[in-house]
Amino acid sequence: MASVSRWSSAILATLFLSLAAVATADTAPASPSATLSAEESCGKCHFDNSPNAVSGKTIESKYWKRSDHKRNDVECLSCHYEHGGSAGMFRKKSPDLCIGCHKEIAKKGDYLHAPIAGGACLTCHNPHGTSARHQLVKNVSTSCVACHSPKVAKFTLAHKGIDVSTSNCVECHSAHSRNRTAKRIKPRQHMPFKSGQCGTCHKPGSSELAKPEKDLCAICHKDVVGSPEKAGHAHAAVTEGMCTQCHSPHASDAPKGLYKDKQIANSCFLCHTGVEDEVNSKYKHEPARDLNCLTCHKGHSSTQKTLLVKDSIELCKGCHKPHAHPFGKLANGKVVIDPTTNDMLTCASCHTPHGSNHNKLTHLDKNAELCTMCHKV
Repeated sequence: MASVSRWSSAILATLFLSLAAVATADTAPASPSATLSAEESCGKCHFDNSPNAVSGKTIESKYWKRSDHKRNDVECLSCHYEHGGSAGMFRKKSPDLCIGCHKEIAKKGDYLHAPIAGGACLTCHNPHGTSARHQLVKNVSTSCVACHSPKVAKFTLAHKGIDVSTSNCVECHSAHSRNRTAKRIKPRQHMPFKSGQCGTCHKPGSSELAKPEKDLCAICHKDVVGSPEKAGHAHAAVTEGMCTQCHSPHASDAPKGLYKDKQIANSCFLCHTGVEDEVNSKYKHEPARDLNCLTCHKGHSSTQKTLLVKDSIELCKGCHKPHAHPFGKLANGKVVIDPTTNDMLTCASCHTPHGSNHNKLTHLDKNAELCTMCHKV
């Protein structure tokens, strides 16, 4: 009888443990890798605003969100091993890791900047983003003078005795590489700079301008600076005489002396910070994602609001098929009105042109709030 009781108890215990295992399997949370992205998993310990942040091994999330790496969908595991490898936590040693993507930085036969040649990219850059441009660990002039002392006679002579210790060195110089004959001076040079006529723009022996910037630029560039407001809408940088906000007065890699060419938005974001926030959203408009503002906007002036290259509806129709929802001016001549603004209903009434956290780049959830803004239910 006792043996039967012990046998029954064993069966019950086994059944209980089996049920418990099933319940645990049904209710236990899945592993982080199954439910979170690599960034979310890593960020639980390595973002500075995480409650579980590991002291001394964090990155500043606000700068990461604005970094070129984040904007180009570079994942943590693009550069790092999650558990370590032959190069530590990195998939390759520097500079091979960086040049694997940034192939334009160093070409065979070029004169290389010493940190690049020595594989020390992180001497100047923080791959996770910083408050400085180009993800520099410090601003440009501070980064450069750490190695290139402006007190050295050769340095002073090269700059005609002018104090450039606080200047933006990359207005003239390539920070990474250049062919040997160019001495790392960028190829597209402003004519006074190219001919060594510094006095055309500057007071003798000084970095101070001979005239206010707007007046100075207008001497040669009257067509742009003279009266941009005649077009109807002018860029504030032009009307306020801030030409060098977008253009280098000395040398550049890009046409027209722009600081950036295909990624001109990096210059635009210095003023248009709200647009940068939109571009960092979950869903991105292609021109904004590629940082080419000039696909849709003019740089100086336009007959259209927000300096668009053409009427906003016609601009959108250049890439996107017309929507079934009525908008703009109809065939019968009637204009569809946006009741929230009392202006014409355009593509931008429902869609943001830069980026959104909602699919189809809508301002709000297209299955609910977006429609009820106009259509009361």
